[in-house]
Amino acid sequence: ELLMDILENEGYETNCAPNGSAALTHLQQNPADLVISDIQMPVMDGWEFIGILNEKYPQTQKMLITGQNIDEYMELIHQYNIGNIITKGIPFNTSEVTLMAKQILSKEYFGLHNHMDSECAIEKILISSPEEIDELSNALALVYGSDQNARKLRTVLVELLTNALFYGAMDEKGDDKDNWNRGVKLKQTDAIEIHHGRDDSKIGFSIRDHGGKLTKKTILYWLNRQLTKNENGLPLGLFDTHGRGLFITRKYVDRLIVNVEKGKACECVILNYYKTPPGEFKSLSINEI
Repeated sequence: ELLMDILENEGYETNCAPNGSAALTHLQQNPADLVISDIQMPVMDGWEFIGILNEKYPQTQKMLITGQNIDEYMELIHQYNIGNIITKGIPFNTSEVTLMAKQILSKEYFGLHNHMDSECAIEKILISSPEEIDELSNALALVYGSDQNARKLRTVLVELLTNALFYGAMDEKGDDKDNWNRGVKLKQTDAIEIHHGRDDSKIGFSIRDHGGKLTKKTILYWLNRQLTKNENGLPLGLFDTHGRGLFITRKYVDRLIVNVEKGKACECVILNYYKTPPGEFKSLSINEI
């Protein structure tokens, strides 16, 4: 009921069902643009519910909510191809819920400004060659280092810029790094965009390429490789030679949001809060157009 009130106050028409089975019955006569479900429910858990939704209503957008650490569910998240999961904190972060719902329904995902206060000044930088990555990452880490751990921030920026330039813009292969073209100079229209800024509660960066090569399924695959353990208790991807960049980023920052428009653009947004971030556990937000 709280969630219904929140969304209705934002102008959305809502309906509520006590469990997944009742929701499916309701959807037969009342199609929905977006279904928001808890993971732990009576009668039918969230995973079974989402699986049926994917089969019967593939065009319906889905969002999950949980009070648990979603890293422990990454194998199921990958299996059901779920991109948006909100973690419940105390107090409940209503702004994160409404922003995610708004973006899912409008498809207006891109832009750091969506995640910063309206008065936040956001600056833009372009890079077109690999040799600029370290210099820029060091400079930005120093600028924002008084607010956050500079070493971790630098590591994240290097990872994201490297991925954007070599994978997004140049379509290089992760298992063939020895043969990457490290002397490349991208055209201005293909250059990697970095937006950055700070408001009263956090710092934010977005890194955007104009390739749009990533997919939600690929991102979830690599996260699952690092978070799901084998029978010996070790990560499935312990010896992977690539694919760790987004896992490292998600571990080192308070929020990671990935937006992809296939064949056009991929944007990674990272947020770090000055104080305690909203919620005990990190949410997941991977959006495709």
